[in-house]
Amino acid sequence: MRPGTRAPFFLLPDPDAPPDPAAPPPSEPGPRLPAAEHRRRGRLHEAEGDSPSYLTAAQFATDPYGKDPRAMNDGATKHFATLRADLNYALTPDIRLLSFAYGTRQDFTRWFSRPVSPAAWRQREETYDRTVLGAGTSLNGRTQTRWTTLNWVAGVETFRESTAYQYFDGLDRRMRLSPAIDDRTSTLDSLSAFAEVDAPIHALFQPSLGLRWDRFSGGCSLDGAETGSDPCGPLARLSHASPKLGVRSDVAPGVRLRASWAEGFALPNTFAKYALGASQLDPNVFRQTEVGAQFKPAQGLLLDIAAYRLRSSDEIRTVAPGVYENDGATLRRGVEASVLWSLRPDLDVSLVYGSARSRITENASAALLGKSVAGVPRYTATAAINWTPVAAWTGTLTWRRVGAYAVTADNSVNYAGYATVDLGVSYVPPAASRYRLYATVVNVGDKAYATSAAVIGGTQVFAPGAPRSFKVGAQMQF
Repeated sequence: MRPGTRAPFFLLPDPDAPPDPAAPPPSEPGPRLPAAEHRRRGRLHEAEGDSPSYLTAAQFATDPYGKDPRAMNDGATKHFATLRADLNYALTPDIRLLSFAYGTRQDFTRWFSRPVSPAAWRQREETYDRTVLGAGTSLNGRTQTRWTTLNWVAGVETFRESTAYQYFDGLDRRMRLSPAIDDRTSTLDSLSAFAEVDAPIHALFQPSLGLRWDRFSGGCSLDGAETGSDPCGPLARLSHASPKLGVRSDVAPGVRLRASWAEGFALPNTFAKYALGASQLDPNVFRQTEVGAQFKPAQGLLLDIAAYRLRSSDEIRTVAPGVYENDGATLRRGVEASVLWSLRPDLDVSLVYGSARSRITENASAALLGKSVAGVPRYTATAAINWTPVAAWTGTLTWRRVGAYAVTADNSVNYAGYATVDLGVSYVPPAASRYRLYATVVNVGDKAYATSAAVIGGTQVFAPGAPRSFKVGAQMQF
């Protein structure tokens, strides 16, 4: 996914993406596949952290792992559990019914101190307790026509998200001294229908057409007394249809060209969607155009490059408390490139690069026109080497780089970005490949960097990244 953007949806498998070993098998004529296949997956995660949230620019320059004396006992706790079931059922040799259902439970609490003025800091607490339930089903098939074989998919999906949220400020070392600013539960219900067809009419002309329709509803209710002014009421039902057009062309052996146009949208941020003044808003719409090419010049070498243009319109701004309007647009242009090279059976190299040149094209403030969108890195890059010197053992060296980006809307403050190097080793027994053991040294060079930069309370602050650290783990299939 590009920095600061969201990827266009693919209802059919992306023909230019590498195969996903966890994905269910595609529809294939013939009796070789069983009539039904099912899979269950789960994940548990628990984490607890204890570290200062922010340092000033001067502190970060002199001691990036230090602590501001005004910061309190900052930290966070998180619990996460999810379970998903998938069913793949062959209705006919050419048509499969794919269904899924999942449930996710998550709670997260964060305490962090930050400046509220050049001289004063305060600690705040935010707590989220979230439950998500979702399900969906789709028909996936292929149909022979007079001109070509059509690959198609059509389906529906839904989810319900419920989040209990509390926000307190002015804490004394995690002790609450004042009533809650926010104490509420919000719900978001989604119903979606989608369809896509791919028609490889000729090697030079392989068009695809997709359409997705989404409807959102929900609401917000108070769980206790609040001192804040964030809106909390019913969410005005909103629906939107998002089309997608694409075409591929195999112009020569090992050379594929492609072009696509896709649309997506976003709801108002945070609690603005639950405001009475937001009921007449249009969704924030994104339209993306992309052209690209894929090359396979030699055995084991894959090159891919694409250029894109992403425009957002009808961005939502706050006019006054509880009053909103559609006013704003941005434009992002960039290039994505990747290289996958298997040098030898035991050695492969990969490189992924993405650039994003963004600017504000419409805004209520004329001073912001032409400025870069805050928080969007100008580029990101990842390079990795995987080496398997002996059977079952693989070593990995990974370099990541996040480029510079504007911190403030007026671009008066910028952050130069950072780079890190990780070193890892994994073991997969040849005779029992259903589990994997791994160990990783994160930030092996112990480089001081900040994961993010911001201006809070008129002070530039940095969130320090982790120093050299070690991880060990196991992945198992049952």
